[in-house]
Amino acid sequence: MGQSASAPTSPMFSPSGDNADPIFSTPVTPSPVLEEPFGSGTPTKSQEPKNNLPTMESLHNITHEIFPVPFEGVKLVFNQGVNQHCQLNHSWAFGSEKQSGFKFGATYVGHNKLSESEIYPIMLGELSPNGNLNAQIIHQFNHNIKCKYVSQMKIGKIDGQQFSIEHRNTDINLGFSIVNPSIQNKEISCIFDVMRKITNKISLGSMFVFQRSNQAQFTNFGVWNVGGQFVSDKWTAALGMRPFQSSFHSTFHMKLNENFQVGTEIETSLGHRQCIGTAGYQFDVQKSGITIKSQIDSNWKIATSYERKFMTPIPFSFNICINGDIWKSIYGLGVGFSVL
Repeated sequence: MGQSASAPTSPMFSPSGDNADPIFSTPVTPSPVLEEPFGSGTPTKSQEPKNNLPTMESLHNITHEIFPVPFEGVKLVFNQGVNQHCQLNHSWAFGSEKQSGFKFGATYVGHNKLSESEIYPIMLGELSPNGNLNAQIIHQFNHNIKCKYVSQMKIGKIDGQQFSIEHRNTDINLGFSIVNPSIQNKEISCIFDVMRKITNKISLGSMFVFQRSNQAQFTNFGVWNVGGQFVSDKWTAALGMRPFQSSFHSTFHMKLNENFQVGTEIETSLGHRQCIGTAGYQFDVQKSGITIKSQIDSNWKIATSYERKFMTPIPFSFNICINGDIWKSIYGLGVGFSVL
């Protein structure tokens, strides 16, 4: 019934030359190439603005965050703080041929402090020995306007890029993105995103993706998305749909107590006759720094991760991930060690 989308699957932009079906493929809605910097004084993915109003792209994030991110092999990460504004990152991965290798990353956080958790500009970069480079620049001019530029380079050539601008206030979010513009090939993708707060608990929004590509089935085409979110004291429900493609995406998240969260996700495409359901949970033992995440989907694919953080004598985290396909009897194991 297709691949599971239970893990956080923020869609990346496709380089020019992607031959995927433009109508049923995921809209070109890029997410950051690298994770946003962590630690005191820097924003993270899970931190929402004070109005807590999502965008169409982040509509299902609260549910996706409790699902584990499967990986296989061995991962070693070493973070080195240079000063208050700069941090270096060294990571090694040992697994399959595509996943193995060394990566060097750097993060710079500026001096423009908007709040205790928001300091801009932010510049991130990640370089591989083969010359591949992922870079990102984020800057927020004030409490309402935020800009972001994301770029991917392969062997000295730009493989994908995106520029986004976002306006946010207490009642409405507006966003506009330009993805992979090419004057030579006459190709471009544009994304328009709006989310409006109707009441204190209900938000409704829409997103339209327009793409011009000479290599796709249709030279010009667009995908229209609508969605909404209902937020209660303990649970959140979200629904997104593409009316002209007859596809639906719904999520449900509930926080049972301070330590235990559950979530479900259903993705349906009537055109492809596919329906994938996923259920998962997250359990935290805050005193011990332990986080357990687990999920299973309707294709009988499972994943479980165990992470524990140690703060003394050296702050580090240890992570174990088990994932597999029950029907095919294929299983994998991942072990990670990160010095914070």
